[in-house]
Amino acid sequence: MKNFIFSLAFVFLSYLVISVAFAQTANQQSAQDDKKVDPPAPVAFWATTPPKVVGKIDQRYDINRDGILSTSEVKIFLRDVVAEVMENNSYDAMASDFLRSYDKNRDGIISRLELEEIKKDLAL
Repeated sequence: MKNFIFSLAFVFLSYLVISVAFAQTANQQSAQDDKKVDPPAPVAFWATTPPKVVGKIDQRYDINRDGILSTSEVKIFLRDVVAEVMENNSYDAMASDFLRSYDKNRDGIISRLELEEIKKDLAL
């Protein structure tokens, strides 16, 4: 009978130790999850540093004539670029200094492939 009681006590204590260890692990994981911070949302480069008006194309979109393209002016410009690329399959990237940053292969043309980044930036 003593062996049975000792066995039962051993099983019960083992269960308690495992339960406590599991609870501590779950609490540690929960604390780590609470510390995780979502990465900042992506921001288009022209939303943080407005591009300067350099060429005639830029001047066309500088509605308030302040010498820089505001976020709303850039969006209008880029929407026109998207429409042009969709219609003609390309757009002259050399027409604007800030537009060159979208010309990843540096061929002087905004292609449909390069247009995807513009579309992502417009969605922000």
